[in-house]
Amino acid sequence: MFIAQLAVVFLGITGDHAEGVQRQIGPLMHAAHVKRVLASEDEIVALTHHTAESREIVKHLDADGVIAGEMVVANHKTTLRFVIYGHEGIRRSFNETPLVNGMLTREDLEVFATNLDGDVADLVGSKTAPKPAPAAPAIVVARAIPSAPPKAAMALVAAKPAPASTDDEREAPPGLDATPAATKHEAAPTETASVSLDEIEEMTGGGGSSTAVTTEVEPGQRANELHLHAGVGIGLAGRGFAPGPSTVTGFSTSPVGQVRFDAGIEPTKHTSLEVLAERSLAMTTPLSDGMATTTMSRWEVTGGYTLHGAIDVTPVLGLGHRSFAIQSADPSRTPDNDYRYVIVGARFAKPIGDKVTLRANVAFEPVTGGMEPTEMAFGDAQRWAFAVGGALDIRPISHVFARVGFDWQRFSWSWNAGPRGAGGAVDSYPTGIVTVGAEY
Repeated sequence: MFIAQLAVVFLGITGDHAEGVQRQIGPLMHAAHVKRVLASEDEIVALTHHTAESREIVKHLDADGVIAGEMVVANHKTTLRFVIYGHEGIRRSFNETPLVNGMLTREDLEVFATNLDGDVADLVGSKTAPKPAPAAPAIVVARAIPSAPPKAAMALVAAKPAPASTDDEREAPPGLDATPAATKHEAAPTETASVSLDEIEEMTGGGGSSTAVTTEVEPGQRANELHLHAGVGIGLAGRGFAPGPSTVTGFSTSPVGQVRFDAGIEPTKHTSLEVLAERSLAMTTPLSDGMATTTMSRWEVTGGYTLHGAIDVTPVLGLGHRSFAIQSADPSRTPDNDYRYVIVGARFAKPIGDKVTLRANVAFEPVTGGMEPTEMAFGDAQRWAFAVGGALDIRPISHVFARVGFDWQRFSWSWNAGPRGAGGAVDSYPTGIVTVGAEY
């Protein structure tokens, strides 16, 4: 009864792939007599993160209540964050619902509809100033946004919006930019047909039958977006050095023990910084004067920007260093090698359910420096590497992961030394690692 008289507005959902969820909840908003109003992405984010500007944004909209949502991606899971504010800019409700295949399930929709009706009903009287009963849908001015609102579901009929004001002299509400009449946005079209949950699920392909889980956060809190992870692994590594010139001694070893440490930080849902360090364990090389202690080591630092989707793609750029050394003065042994290189590549991640993720990586790595033991004989070499890898992540419990992975790095050498340097050289490093770590 009272709900039909409220001026409660919905600003939309921001974030990647939000259109499907907006189509799902559109009919529920209509059933609760909530008007759709256009707003900028910055305004929506300010509300969902409860920043210092959120109260002013709500006050200037001058509605009984303001609703906004955001698609939050963390640890390869997508969650719908939903907030409701009262007229004075006080946050009345905050919840987060995990999505299944990027959509709300039928159970999610039932819970959402029930909570929405209750929350909207609680807004009765939050706006103390009397409201005239307009003959047409009320117009709420908001800053221009670059894209049009998402399309309504097929079974819904959009009502024609009220004409925009042509008064060029009218000022914007305090705190919002003044906008020419031609670019001001009206209340978005309101759906005129109600749709059942079965129809919503059929039209939008609901995400399954999982039960929604909501997390309540006290007003004033901000959900943590900073994510950290670290792991320690142990495995096997090898090396194969095959030079073309017969005057250079090659090298080949059976797999030896290897220890690895890796860690990373994600300041935002798109950006990340990763570090990796590894070293061989108890490796020796047989020489004429006995067994010589041998070491293989590597470290890398990379930064990336993740493009979230069905498969997360992260272009990366970084620096790395790999070395091989034998502690011996035997002149007939294979030469030590040392590489400093730039990393230009990409990482890929494909979640399979909530507990398993497939990973892959590929990189081109031009060598920019490092020791060249053959320089005296063949001159300066052109060196570069190609690297590939893959892994399977399993998360048996919250904040803990286990990873089984492999990678293969192959350096190629070439000399401009005529027949003496024919064939160049190939230096390969295969590695298999099992890692256990934690993430927050």
